[in-house]
Amino acid sequence: MKTDAFRRLLCLLTAAMLLATAAAAETTGTSVTLSVLTFNSANCRNFMAALEARFPEVSWDIEYYAGPNGSEYMASKLAAGEVPDIVFATNLFEDELQQSALLDLSSYEFASQYSQAYLAPSDIDGHVYLLPAVCVNYGMFYNKTVLEEHGWAVPTTAQELADLCRLIRAETDMTPIAVTGKFQGTWFRMVTTHSQAGFLDTPDGAEWEAAFQAGNASAEEGFGEGLQVLQLLIDADAFDDYSVNEGDAATYGHLLNREAVFGWTIGNMLYFMGEMAQSSDTFGMIPYYGINEGDEILTSTVGFRFGLGKQLSKAGNEAKLDKALEIMDYLSSEEGQAALMTDASCISPLKTGASSAECSFYADVADCIEADLLAPYLYTGYEDVVVQMGEAVKAAVYETKDATAVAAYVDQVKAEAESGGNALATVTETLTLDQTAQLMANMLLEQGGTDAAVVVMNDPANRSFNPSAVYGHLFAGELLSQNYNVCIPGSLNSKLVTLNLTGAELTALLAEGFTVTVETEPEEEGGEPIVSSFTFPYVAAGVADGLDESRVYTVTMVSGTFDTEAYTDAAETEAALGQTFLSWLANHPTITPDDAAIR
Repeated sequence: MKTDAFRRLLCLLTAAMLLATAAAAETTGTSVTLSVLTFNSANCRNFMAALEARFPEVSWDIEYYAGPNGSEYMASKLAAGEVPDIVFATNLFEDELQQSALLDLSSYEFASQYSQAYLAPSDIDGHVYLLPAVCVNYGMFYNKTVLEEHGWAVPTTAQELADLCRLIRAETDMTPIAVTGKFQGTWFRMVTTHSQAGFLDTPDGAEWEAAFQAGNASAEEGFGEGLQVLQLLIDADAFDDYSVNEGDAATYGHLLNREAVFGWTIGNMLYFMGEMAQSSDTFGMIPYYGINEGDEILTSTVGFRFGLGKQLSKAGNEAKLDKALEIMDYLSSEEGQAALMTDASCISPLKTGASSAECSFYADVADCIEADLLAPYLYTGYEDVVVQMGEAVKAAVYETKDATAVAAYVDQVKAEAESGGNALATVTETLTLDQTAQLMANMLLEQGGTDAAVVVMNDPANRSFNPSAVYGHLFAGELLSQNYNVCIPGSLNSKLVTLNLTGAELTALLAEGFTVTVETEPEEEGGEPIVSSFTFPYVAAGVADGLDESRVYTVTMVSGTFDTEAYTDAAETEAALGQTFLSWLANHPTITPDDAAIR
């Protein structure tokens, strides 16, 4: 079956995209097979395109992950000993995990090519396991043309921003601030970044951070200023509900279409740069403001890092290690870093790279850059509170309109994590992808209270992404509050849907699978777009005993996993996928293979 247009746009990576890369440079060496886990992001697509183009002699054993929590899925794989040869990391892992799973790269010549400012966060007692790439500065984007047409001054403090939000509401029907609201990490970053503009980026803030991560400090002290900024914006009616489940592309779209004046985003700069070039409006950037006048900051973020699995150093892997080190050397060169850059906002982390102050894209915030008012996005060390704090901030924005209770809740979450209370369940044995998908179907059957339940599962042979499929499998050990969602077929906020299907219709649905159609740019200018289709299998629960063709069955599915044009009577429920799984886990503290048995 064909998906609707919206779903087609979400499934981005195809073999055609990779084949469109420039012709490979001549290489020499033994042909080897190297494994890698890739994610559904522009950075990762560019990373793989660069490697496949430059090293055609390498056979790539690629695992695709399009689930909602790639960072934690990769961390879980490393902890379980399933370490890819080439490691693509969206965040730094805990020190002990890097030391146990990754190869120390600090003694190799290529590691000395990096600017210390970008390499320092990766340093663990003088050792480096992950190297930086695609550095970008972020602030809040805004539509300059709209401000100029209305005679509005560019805000220079948090209070001025809040005052402008009120003015926008009073004089227009535009949203003051559109947000990439889909991800819990956005809301965590919103509070922590505005906190970094003040206290959190001071020596006292660094001391607080160490104490908090050890469980010995309150969230209010460190995050209080950011929560005050958030409350200013809530009180100014800065946000609209449409952002609750939107990604970066949608947020940029609201800016471009004059549906919003400001945008709080976390990535996908490549899309924005391309769309800006087509717009008659001009756009600018302001820093993130703290609660006190004069407090401001930009986030200087490393788009991703890369490294090598420690298993490459074992006897018998000499040829693979040699090729992997050749790849590291290439990626650490000006040529390699240039191949990784997705757009003009990217900054090289090499010593020979130009500073971000020299980049015209950052002209509006050059003073901030020159004053070194830059800070990294926070994540490492906060893994045990990111998801829950993000959910609490999101609820404060869209539900309670009150951010004052967030800090106390974060303290509670942190205390539970320190005492081991963030473990939601124990998985007794590692489950395969098939078993994990069956577990998800069984969970929906039980929680939905319907006759049957159906989920979509990844087919590794597709070499493509479908964000509504089960991609991550569960590993033996504790399922924690920060990683329980690695296996769900969709986002935490995806809604459950009920369909009424005859046995014959349900049989046909399962047999046909879920087909997504991807349209990519033509290989030659003026050529026809490349259209590719990929079919993902369905996994069902409640059908093991067979189906009566004429009987009507109630079926629980997840929004975005079926053809909405074919099933127009599907009824969306209020139940969100993430909360549904949490409710199921509360009654299943131990997960065994029996829970993943076909039903």
